Amino acid sequence: LFLQQCFILFIVQISYFLPENTIDAKIIFTDMLAKILEEKTLQPGYGLLNIDTQALPNGIYNYSLLIDEKVFDNKKMIRNK
Repeated sequence: LFLQQCFILFIVQISYFLPENTIDAKIIFTDMLAKILEEKTLQPGYGLLNIDTQALPNGIYNYSLLIDEKVFDNKKMIRNK
């Protein structure tokens, strides 16, 4: 399992890999107050998410990889216009 991010203008690209036997996987995006901003369901295998951050105010955001409701990885993203 891995998460990797790449920034292109206002788009954050998150690449991931999930084993084929993964059943329930998602990435949850939150602000620093733990308010859920977005939730994306993930499919097994290699994948790429494009997240548009243009509408977000400056700040620090988190995103977490959850599999079967258990957190496997956390990353921070800093938004600075």
